Amino acid sequence: MAADRNARIVTDDEGRAKAGSQQDGADGAAPLIDHDRFEQIMGFCLADGGAELLARLHDDLSRIRRMLPDAFADADPDSDALSRLSHELIGLAGSFGAERLHQRARRLNAALHYGEAANMNDYEQPILVLVDQLLAFVARRRAAIGAAR
Repeated sequence: MAADRNARIVTDDEGRAKAGSQQDGADGAAPLIDHDRFEQIMGFCLADGGAELLARLHDDLSRIRRMLPDAFADADPDSDALSRLSHELIGLAGSFGAERLHQRARRLNAALHYGEAANMNDYEQPILVLVDQLLAFVARRRAAIGAAR
């Protein structure tokens, strides 16, 4: 079962989960990322065009993605690991305009805080899908910056 929990969600070239992957219907209408906010952040990276910032974002998201399945498996309402990861996702997603992930992470954090996280499956798959989609988006942006140099 652990291998299944660590499996990446299959996405298409645009970073959308393919059929068979669980999507969050309530958030489905919102774009993965607020491109205006993302471009505003990237605009502050004049020297390297955002390469270092994107590398750090990719590293942070990859680390969180690797840790999430175990944190969910061990989760209880007092889960420190899952609470820390949800805080990190709230900050990263909010800063870069990934509103769907930001909202999902906030709901998870609130559920943990108020002891309402009875069924972690309601949170796990949608968050993993969104993290995978954001990782794919960042990877494409990193490749585009590399190709432009």
